[in-house]
Amino acid sequence: MLSPIITIAILLAAGIAGILLFRYVRRRLKDIKVDQTKLTIESIRKIAQWTFVKEFIERYDIETRPRRFLGTKRIVLITKSVIRAGYDFTDFPPENISIDGTTLRIRLPEVKILDVISNPSDYDFYDQTGQWSEEDLRELKVMGRDRNVQQAIDEDRILEKADATGRLRIRKIFEAIGFKEVIFL
Repeated sequence: MLSPIITIAILLAAGIAGILLFRYVRRRLKDIKVDQTKLTIESIRKIAQWTFVKEFIERYDIETRPRRFLGTKRIVLITKSVIRAGYDFTDFPPENISIDGTTLRIRLPEVKILDVISNPSDYDFYDQTGQWSEEDLRELKVMGRDRNVQQAIDEDRILEKADATGRLRIRKIFEAIGFKEVIFL
């Protein structure tokens, strides 16, 4: 059996060796720099489409068309739609991002309408005079949806809202990851 002094000396030597080994490894790891650009780009691509504005809109259109024989026919169409706007990162090129230490420079894709959802139950017809064919009603639905989208873009400034909200959220995410400065190009 070892004497207590020898046991303490062995434990002390092992402790000192462990501390020296830890300091050596830590110093060596400080010298290693990992390029995070590729990893960051792959993470962004996995996001694919990132929605920053989701608008529920309801608008009405009054459509009048001449009848075959006398007067005009008229219909009031109420269209309800959901519009998603944001960024599409599916084809995000590597040159749109650069990392320099704790500074991230990123060129975002154009903000755009990602999709418009209008289900058959999202259309209501009121104040209908005259005969309207199924083909006419389908055409009116498409026209109503397209007008809704255009009005949302023009009047509700949906693309500007999505861009402002997107930049703010993307900045906060990258700052939370550890970047001290996020610059949009």
